[in-house]
Amino acid sequence: MDEPAGNARGAAGVGSADNARAAGLTGADEPEGPVRPRRVTPVTVAEVAARIREALPAAGDLEIVGEGAPELTGATLRAHEVRPDDLFAALPGARVHGADFVADALAHGAAAVLTDPDGVARPALRDAALQAGVPVLVHPDPRGALGPAAARIYGDP
Repeated sequence: MDEPAGNARGAAGVGSADNARAAGLTGADEPEGPVRPRRVTPVTVAEVAARIREALPAAGDLEIVGEGAPELTGATLRAHEVRPDDLFAALPGARVHGADFVADALAHGAAAVLTDPDGVARPALRDAALQAGVPVLVHPDPRGALGPAAARIYGDP
């Protein structure tokens, strides 16, 4: 079934990459994957953490584990779609935890990780992110924290 023109899935960034390219949101040389803004002003992990704390004050405390202070220019929850300087959201799932894919995300250039307390306790995350010195934002509701984090990274679109 075709979607009507003007549907929010089109050039708004959720639908096809072809629609987004037609709207000028990405260049032809962009990697495959979700549509992203062409220009993003880098933000620090501290700025992203502040936005999460502001947006979810009653959802629990946010902890930053690790010493790095990279600037972030993107966010994704799929390790194979990570671009350099992205925040990788390692979310819990029904069968697997995103923390198990941190090594792949780091290999693609992830600069920081967002996860929950169970994720930061997983050996795969400890062995990859923490040993590499990549900061890990730990929040009891990382799925809820991802929205405010992405909004801050992408300039509050």
